[in-house]
Amino acid sequence: MKRRGFTLVEILVVIGVIGILIGIAAPAIRGARARAFVAVDLSNLRGIGQSVEMYAGANRDRYPFHPRDEWMFTSPDETYPSMLIGDPWALLYAWPVTMHRVAPWDEFYASWISPFDDDREEGDRPWEVEEGSFWPSYRYSNSFIARPVVWSGVEASALDKELVFAPTKTSEVANPSGKALMFNLFQKGPSRGVLGADGAAAMRVDADARAPVVNPLRGGEEPWLYHDTAGGVLGTDF
Repeated sequence: MKRRGFTLVEILVVIGVIGILIGIAAPAIRGARARAFVAVDLSNLRGIGQSVEMYAGANRDRYPFHPRDEWMFTSPDETYPSMLIGDPWALLYAWPVTMHRVAPWDEFYASWISPFDDDREEGDRPWEVEEGSFWPSYRYSNSFIARPVVWSGVEASALDKELVFAPTKTSEVANPSGKALMFNLFQKGPSRGVLGADGAAAMRVDADARAPVVNPLRGGEEPWLYHDTAGGVLGTDF
């Protein structure tokens, strides 16, 4: 009897066909993964929007706010508050400290980590990825923690720092669909997830947003997109 195996030519042909199939399938797989990440990102933002809505319902229709120089709980395990932040603008990343009652961290925090945040790994307690690190991937617009006059073009000397920092009422937002409330710090390509004050989330291109204006209370720093909106909550980003 004669044994007949594959010839070298046949093996090379098979390898070539497999390579072609992989080349065809790979972009589709990458595209599906990217679409899945976008879907998760937007779902996270909508969930945050619902938490903010619950917060407002429990706080006289006001957006998240934490008075400066007041102690914060930085973990759901704490019996007493353990952190003090003197910078009022720090709420842009420290907003979870306002959510303990309406959105318990054990249940919600995983959805506050973006799928585009490559520095994070899945875990039961995502706020402890690094010791002392509990900041989420999504940023809260500074426009909601200070009065609109801050972004009206006045000089810092004309602003009373004891009065300008105050919670924003939901009724004060002039254009909820056009004012960014939360946005993803991370982005893939030209777009990032943005949550409007109306609770709708969408992928937005930064270049399409209106240019921010100078915040005189930050010492002449470059204005920040989505934070330093002209007119604050009376203005619009899109």
